[in-house]
Amino acid sequence: MKKRYFRICLIFLFTVGCSKNEIETTRAEAKSDQQAGSSEQDNSESASPSKGTNSDDTIPPNEAIGGLSPTDIKPLEQPINIGFDSVPIPTTGALVPIPVGINEHDDEEECDKNTDCNDDNNCTEDSCQGGECINSPILGCAPCLIAADCADNDVCTTEDCVNGVCVLNSILGCATCTTASDCIYANTCLLADCVAEICIYTAVLGCATCETANDCNDNNPCTLDACVNERCSNPEIEGCASCKAPTDCNDNNPCTTDQCNCVNGPCDCTTAECTCSNPPINGCSSCTLDSQCNANGPCVNGSCGIDMTCEYAWISGCCVNNSDCPTGAPCTTPTCSGSQCTYPATPSCVPCVSASDCPAQSCQTASCNNFECSYAPIAGCCTTVSDCPNPPNCVDATCINNVCGTEVRHCTNSCPTCFRPRCNVILDRCDCQGPIPGCIP
Repeated sequence: MKKRYFRICLIFLFTVGCSKNEIETTRAEAKSDQQAGSSEQDNSESASPSKGTNSDDTIPPNEAIGGLSPTDIKPLEQPINIGFDSVPIPTTGALVPIPVGINEHDDEEECDKNTDCNDDNNCTEDSCQGGECINSPILGCAPCLIAADCADNDVCTTEDCVNGVCVLNSILGCATCTTASDCIYANTCLLADCVAEICIYTAVLGCATCETANDCNDNNPCTLDACVNERCSNPEIEGCASCKAPTDCNDNNPCTTDQCNCVNGPCDCTTAECTCSNPPINGCSSCTLDSQCNANGPCVNGSCGIDMTCEYAWISGCCVNNSDCPTGAPCTTPTCSGSQCTYPATPSCVPCVSASDCPAQSCQTASCNNFECSYAPIAGCCTTVSDCPNPPNCVDATCINNVCGTEVRHCTNSCPTCFRPRCNVILDRCDCQGPIPGCIP
């Protein structure tokens, strides 16, 4: 078996310890001596102590250590973790030997892969970097053996120890408190209280939460459904009355219609909640005396009827506008003048009993309607070219013997020598086209 060599670097610390650079220097010296040679290693245990060590693992107070004298050793502001269990820091100013590292490897580095650095602590992340093990603490991780090791003094969590690591689970809906004011909850229909440092919520009787007024429908037609601060409010509507039939809605006003309606319109009020409505009757006026029924215009007489509403009668022959006048004799026009109807003759009108009584007119068909002659145009018949439909480009309309026709347009415009007049179909006009082939100007 290949013999292992150990080198223990003993550092004398004054008051609190030595610097980190001095520790690294000593480690380097230990590794160099370890590689010196196999022949010297066999006698290392029986040989006299190396420089800087003695048989009882102590160093005389004034002897230099790795090139350092006691005057070079400076106190640390903070202790350095050197890879061993903690060593008590002297308080008397005495020089104390402290081990700073043991290298038990042969020619290999401290690690080759991450698994070489397992420190059996589930709350560190083990990695091998540059041949040295790094065991970085995992933020928020706490090691444990049993669940009791994980107590966090929080009544709203449960503690468990899983694979050597504390697991804290929040209790659903639980909230800690010192007073009821600490218990904030989105549901406005809950009353909050703090009991044994835990928030307790009690539902408010009859309360309903809402986002819009539609969430607050209480199926009562005589309440106003509203959503106020996310809580339903259903105040009664002043003057509202529920009903089962129109007779329940009698307001003793002859000028209103008594109705019993569902919220969304007429319905079967025997099986649904309904409300009364009393819309006014258009043009109706209640009364007790004829004098309360003022005449609406010069042509109306007013009186109070037996149903205690005003009744109005039209005065015969009286008018306010032409439409108030009845139809008069044929070929007369009803006209209202001074509240009286008159019937002047209608210009160009011919009275008749039959169509034969009507004078003939070119391109017109005569008829007798309401004892007055009327005429309708005959299709395709014309008296002038303007009566005919428009023809295509470069074609002219004609009216011959009251019949519409067409003919190609003959251009007679004057043109230069070797050019002749032609109709331009695109522009619908006469132009000069040329030159004429073979023509010499």
